[in-house]
Amino acid sequence: MRRWLVIVVFGLRYRVKISGIENIPTNGPVLLLGNHVSYIDWAFVQWATSRTIRFVMHEDFYNIPILKWFWRAVKVICVRPSNSRRALESVIDVLEDQHIVGIFPEGEISRTGELLEFKRGFEKILSGTRTDLAVIPFAVNNMCGSMLSKTHRVDSASSYIIFRRKVHIHFGEDLSKNVNRLSAREAVRALLD
Repeated sequence: MRRWLVIVVFGLRYRVKISGIENIPTNGPVLLLGNHVSYIDWAFVQWATSRTIRFVMHEDFYNIPILKWFWRAVKVICVRPSNSRRALESVIDVLEDQHIVGIFPEGEISRTGELLEFKRGFEKILSGTRTDLAVIPFAVNNMCGSMLSKTHRVDSASSYIIFRRKVHIHFGEDLSKNVNRLSAREAVRALLD
C-alpha cells in the first residue's frame, strides 16, 4: 500500500529506474544503507520494493507539525539526539521483528552532492542485533541539483513543470553483518552513476 501511495504522489514528476532489486530478500530482516541527496530519497527507495521500509529520521524533521501525522502513519523511527540509545533499541527491535529498516548513514543531506562520511550508528545497530540479517547498500542517483536537494544547481521552474526527472535507484549485494562504516561507504560509492 505504501509503495503505491509513493508512486501516485511522485510518479508524475519522476521516472524511476530500479536495478539490483533482486538483492533485497523477500522476507526477513534487512538493513538498507544509502546516500542522502534530497528530502525525498526515502520515497524512491520505498518505490522500489513492495516490502514496507521503516526509515530512521532525526526528530527535527519528524516534528514538523504539518508532516508529523504522515511520519507516524508510515511508522518512521524518530531519533532524538538526547536519547539515541532508545532510538538504536527501536531499530534493533524492528529488525528482530523481521522488517526492513532504511538508514542514511551520512546523517544529513549532502549540500554538494558528494558522498559524506558515514556515522557509526548503524555499526552499533549491527553489533546489537542477535539475528542474521541482510545489509544492502543503495544509491539514489540524479537527485543532486533538484529543487528538493540542498545543492546549488537547481532545476529551473519550467523544467520542474514540464520534464519528468529520471532517477536511478541501484541496490548492491549483501555486505554481511560485519561491515564497517568505511566499507559500507565504499559499497554505496560504487553504486553511484
